Amino acid sequence: MNNTNSNQSKASCLKLEEVGISDYQNPFGNCKLNRKQEGDVLTSLINNYKDGFTMAINGSWGSGKTTFIKMWQQDLKNKGHETILLNAWENDFVSEPLVAILGELEQVFSSQKSNFEKFKERAIPFMQNLGKSILPTLTSVVIEKLAGESAKDFIKELAKEAIQVTVNEFSKEISEYQVQKASIASFREALSELVATLDKKPLVFIIDELDRCRPNYAVELLEKIKHFFSVDGIVFVLAIDKEQLSASVRGHYGSDTLNAEEYLRRFIDLEYTLKEPHIESFCNYLYDKMGFAKFFETLEQEKFEIYRFGHYVKEYAKDIFLLTAINLFSSKRLKLRQIEKLYGQITSSLSLIDKDIPIYADILLYLAYIKLYRPIFYNKIVGTILTVKDFEKGLLEIFPNINSDDPRRSIDIHCISRLVYFYNNSLLPHMRKIDLLIPSNEIQISSIPNLKYFNSEAFYKYLNHLSQEEVSKDFSLKQITDVLDLIPVTP
Repeated sequence: MNNTNSNQSKASCLKLEEVGISDYQNPFGNCKLNRKQEGDVLTSLINNYKDGFTMAINGSWGSGKTTFIKMWQQDLKNKGHETILLNAWENDFVSEPLVAILGELEQVFSSQKSNFEKFKERAIPFMQNLGKSILPTLTSVVIEKLAGESAKDFIKELAKEAIQVTVNEFSKEISEYQVQKASIASFREALSELVATLDKKPLVFIIDELDRCRPNYAVELLEKIKHFFSVDGIVFVLAIDKEQLSASVRGHYGSDTLNAEEYLRRFIDLEYTLKEPHIESFCNYLYDKMGFAKFFETLEQEKFEIYRFGHYVKEYAKDIFLLTAINLFSSKRLKLRQIEKLYGQITSSLSLIDKDIPIYADILLYLAYIKLYRPIFYNKIVGTILTVKDFEKGLLEIFPNINSDDPRRSIDIHCISRLVYFYNNSLLPHMRKIDLLIPSNEIQISSIPNLKYFNSEAFYKYLNHLSQEEVSKDFSLKQITDVLDLIPVTP
């Protein structure tokens, strides 16, 4: 295959740069998911409940949480709030969570250095283990007492000393209880005094990536926030994937049966779940940002026939690509990062496709998806070890929501048809299904899980139409899979 393509421009990038803030007076200006309204809602909650509380912003991996958090933080600053943004995952190398929290607070109160130093002194006792092991004490006492004594008296003396040391340590812990309790109250009082020196608006302390931390660090950080920092004037915001954080809690306590969500309610007063991202807007954004326009501009005047509503209509390659992407990613409920990854695979593939190969953008999308999420089935396609019947059935199991009657999804059934037709072309002549275009009862639609409906009449009509296209007769899926296999799959 000739990998140089003089008529097709290379896509501009494999990985999308992080969406940043270009205008700090309008931090949501670059937001492609229309989330400014959600930021306004959260700001209103903070302003209405000025007492200290902890709020969770829940969003699954790849939903755009971190980008939203950064934009919202700047919006809060613009509205007069003191804010802190701590990436917990980047700081969980510190064994004591208090260190990270106090380190961030120190920057906010940098103008009150002496007062903050006094405040830090009150935190020192809580950055050490309050309960001391009796082993060092016990060992030293026993060594002193047993020096020179016979070995047969060792166990008896050891038991005696263990009891005495344990009683002493336990008595010490009891006597220190009131001191510890008063120290916590003193710490929180000092914190309240510091916070009171700020503007009347609450200090917003945002913690991101907590669900990616070591389980023990994540739990300890939650405990410290609850017991030491629950004071008026500070709002903690935890940007989390609640499902992942629940798994961390269960891992910390070593129990798969622990009700982690109930446990988290001890620390979270309010919970807000980010809305599902607007897939269509994001797909269009990636199309422009990743350079697809440069590629498709050479095909802008080239149209492809699609069978819809009983007749054929012409569609631009760009329109087919975007419509297929939106339909596919929406039906599979892919996260933003997953969509970005697939776009990256596809844009790399387009730059390698020979100029003489016809471009079926929807087929490229479907095959890229299958390669990433159904690798076993994909390898069988590449190896052409499936019969046409098994290939068709496998496609319908992976993509059960195809629909030729819905104008938003009518393209999908034609993509399935082309996949079947071109796979048949990939097979050796003696393996091809001669009666491919003749409807049969080989595929029992009712036996395919979750298949909602399948317009077999439209399917076979389009297969018949493909047989009339000169460009399709010698085209096979191998011409696309050869290119896809050159692109490494990112983790």
